[in-house]
Amino acid sequence: MAGRTRLGSRNEDVRMSYKVLVVDDSKLARMSIARLLGTLRPEWTRIEAANAAEALARQAQENIDLALVDFNMPGPDGLSVAADLHAFNPGMPMAIVSANNQDEIVARAHALGAAFLSKPLTQQALAEFLAVVEARQVPAATSSHPSAPLNCSPSGAASLPSSSG
Repeated sequence: MAGRTRLGSRNEDVRMSYKVLVVDDSKLARMSIARLLGTLRPEWTRIEAANAAEALARQAQENIDLALVDFNMPGPDGLSVAADLHAFNPGMPMAIVSANNQDEIVARAHALGAAFLSKPLTQQALAEFLAVVEARQVPAATSSHPSAPLNCSPSGAASLPSSSG
C-alpha cells in the first residue's frame, strides 16, 4: 500500500495515512492547501513541490499516494505534470487544482484520470475529494480501474465515474 498505514484503535474509525504531493508554484497556495489538509487529515504527510522538476523528483524519492497539482505554473503546466506522475504511477489519485475551469482543461484532466478542483479550494470540496480517494483504498498497483477518473460535481467536489456506459 505504498506509504499508507492504518491508524486508530478498535473503537475509532480506521483511516489510512497517505503521502500527499502538493504541486503549486505559489508558496501561499501550497500553504493554503497544507492548512486544509492539516485540518481534514492531520495524520497525512504533506510533501510540497514548486514546479514540475521538483514534483517528479519527489515522486521518485517518496511513495506518493495522492497528488494535488496546480494547472498554471511556469514551465510545464499541471496537466503535463499530472501526465508524468500518471506515467510513473498510473493508479495514483490526482486532482488538478485551478481557477481556470474551462471545459477543455477539465476534460483534459479527466482524460488523465484526474479530478478537477476549482480554486479557491474550499474545505468542503477537498473533503469530498479526499473521501472519494479513501473509498478507493485498494492499493494502486492492484486496482482494477487504475485510471478511472475522479469526476467533479458542479460544486468542484470529486466523485467516482458511474459504472454504466
